[in-house]
Formats: sequence, C-alpha cells, structure tokens
Amino acid sequence: MIKIDKSYTIAFSYAGVTQYAEIKECNGELVRPKVFVSWMNINSEEYKIVESIEQMTNVTDILNALKSIAFCNRAEIILINHAPIEYSKKPYTQKYVESVEKRIEELLEVEAKLYFQKILEPYMKKNKWFISRSHIGYPIVIEKDKKGEWENLTDIKKETYFEFLCYKFVKNINKGECDLKNNRVKAFVHFFNLINTDYFIQRKLYIEL
Repeated sequence: MIKIDKSYTIAFSYAGVTQYAEIKECNGELVRPKVFVSWMNINSEEYKIVESIEQMTNVTDILNALKSIAFCNRAEIILINHAPIEYSKKPYTQKYVESVEKRIEELLEVEAKLYFQKILEPYMKKNKWFISRSHIGYPIVIEKDKKGEWENLTDIKKETYFEFLCYKFVKNINKGECDLKNNRVKAFVHFFNLINTDYFIQRKLYIEL
C-alpha cells in the first residue's frame, strides 16, 4: 500500500469554472499524477497538455502546464496536505497542533468508552443487539430475526432512542443529526468512529458478517 507523504491542491480556472487538481507525493515522488478538467474538448491541444501531466515528475511542471491552459495563465497551489500553505511552513505550529489533536482524540475515546459501558452497552444487551458493517462498510447495529438470521433493527422507536443516546454524546463535538418528531436521528456512526473497532470485538459485541 502506498503511503502518501504530501499532497498539493492546485486551483485554476478553465471554461469559466474554478477547477482543482489534487497531486500526491510518496517519498518525494509523484504518485500517478492525473488531472481531470471539466468542459475540455478531447481533440484540443489543451487536452494533450493535460494528458502529458501523467508523465511529469514534479509539481512545478504540473503547475506550469496548468497555467498554460488556465484563464489569464493563473494556477496556484492553495493547499498543502489539505491545509493552508502557511501552516506547512511552520513545523513548530504543526507539531504542537497535532499533539493537541492527539490528546483530544485520546480523551474523547476514553470518555466514549465509559459512555458506551454505562449507557449504550446495557441497552444493546437488553435488546440482544450487535454491531457489524453494511455491504459498503458502514457501521450498523443488527439483531436476529425469528429465523435466526441477522438483519437491521426493526423497532423504530427503540432504534431512535438508541440513536438519541448516541447523539447526546456526539452533539458535543458537532456531530450527528436529531429530528425526534420524524424519528430521524443519526448519530451511532459518529460515536462508533470515536472508538477503535477492536474495543467492540473484545466486548464481544462486534460481528463480521
């Protein structure tokens, strides 16, 4: 698996539309650079320029190529690693910010585990619910039907209450949505993502379908 070390977001205008190119690096080398430009004639000389980007080996060449087709020859790197360029030039700031992020993530996980043990887990066990993933990898809560086969939750009121309990936790980090009038509460997925999956496996509440 290729680990991306650095990414660049280039903004430019073409056909009256602001467009973006995402260029990625691994060990100082570009990873399969390719740029898609909307509203471009595939028989044009400009299209050939864009095609040539796949053969380029550094970001500067790609930037110059995009400038040659952009409106007023303007193309610029606006983000590095999905953050402002100024941020990438301040290693002390990056190191400190990332250390704070890590501490907050660890604190949230500790609190989420306690909340799960005290509030969510008892309710799940009472209803004989388990955690799994959908066919597209989305975390879900499941139960067995009368035939003993796993299925999505069928009791809307109980599911809504469970999602509400999840929401009461994740709303503090601006996650989830809650519309109790219409039984539309979505928060479990956000809660689940705060905790390592191994934790649910250890508590024998996670089932791989």
